[in-house]
Amino acid sequence: MLVSRSRRARLSFGVFVPVALCAGLVPALRARAEAAHPTSTPPVHPAVIVSAPAPLPDSGALYGRSGKLRARFVTPTPRLELRYLSALFGDSATRRPGAVHTRQGDADGESFSLVTLLPFTEKVRGRVGSYRMGFWPAERRGARSGRYENPDGFIKVTPENQLLYVSEHFRLKDFLTKDQFSVWPKYLVLREDLVDKLELVIADLQAHGVRVEHMQVMSGFRTPQYNQRGVGAG
Repeated sequence: MLVSRSRRARLSFGVFVPVALCAGLVPALRARAEAAHPTSTPPVHPAVIVSAPAPLPDSGALYGRSGKLRARFVTPTPRLELRYLSALFGDSATRRPGAVHTRQGDADGESFSLVTLLPFTEKVRGRVGSYRMGFWPAERRGARSGRYENPDGFIKVTPENQLLYVSEHFRLKDFLTKDQFSVWPKYLVLREDLVDKLELVIADLQAHGVRVEHMQVMSGFRTPQYNQRGVGAG
């Protein structure tokens, strides 16, 4: 439910949504990278790609429909080694599990980050390290649909990177499960297209005269073990 109060907007997510990398992003980025660099990937100055003031042919895929995404999440596997992102961050960036690479932008100070997911296989007996995660439905029985499949991996969130902007208005910490407060690192599943939609909602509100200074995500990601406890039921 979205409620405007004192010219502020608040967003509440009441259910757990298993989130994973948008499947349509990879082919789109690969196709555009192939067209731009058919035989090789020459070095690209980060300011040209990351924060150019004018729209670029690839900007829609990189920044989302809202134009306000500031991070992309990839898994360290060969099938997701995107030449476009490698040109920005280096070939090794997409292969280092749990790593966060940030490119500072131009004079406007805008930055863009690549977050390399920790593979789903790192979850052992319902935990990733010391962080309790629980089990996805597909781990114990066949997934009813693609929505219930296991995520590709996890974003490693530390005290140092929790303030990383994933879009213009949202940071990693805005989507963390609200438990295990003293446990670090924490792990998060997040889909860029859902963050993109939040930015589109903000843009629509502002287009209709609602000044949005802050939007709070009440439950962006819930670990399966937290969700099964029935927290917030009713």
